[in-house]
Amino acid sequence: MMRRDQFGRSFEGVSRRNVLTATSGVTAAAFAGCLGSETSSDDEPAGNGQDETEGSDGLSGEITITGSSTVYPISEEMKTRFMEKHPDVTVTVDSTGSGGGFENHFCPGDSDINAASRPVKDAEKTHCSKNDVTPVEMRIAGDALTMAVSTENTWANCLSFDQLAQI
Repeated sequence: MMRRDQFGRSFEGVSRRNVLTATSGVTAAAFAGCLGSETSSDDEPAGNGQDETEGSDGLSGEITITGSSTVYPISEEMKTRFMEKHPDVTVTVDSTGSGGGFENHFCPGDSDINAASRPVKDAEKTHCSKNDVTPVEMRIAGDALTMAVSTENTWANCLSFDQLAQI
């Protein structure tokens, strides 16, 4: 599907499904990196002293994700895909908003991932550091806003990004 931007340039549209598919690998890798695995000296996975069920990859535990309602659908999809591959890991996702997730869950150490729809603010970094939590930012997707101006408009001919932000 070909679309045109406000300057008349054509571009090919990208569906949400394609964005989710493209970002799923990155997020799955992030989950796997958070869990890690211990190895013995001969590079075999180290056992944890518990019997592993047949088909289990040895990963177990819990991951708590809080944060943005915008990122929530991606987090839910990644939770589903991750738990299919690692059935002994329980992943919970809670839509708390980016700021609420940092303030009430992630910075105090009550969640493992805060799926934010924006960069971490300096005040949030300070709050996290007071609790020995170090946020690591990984961009998994981008979103955009489109401004539409009515054909009956009589005043908005050209607006800067700063003016749009003020509006």
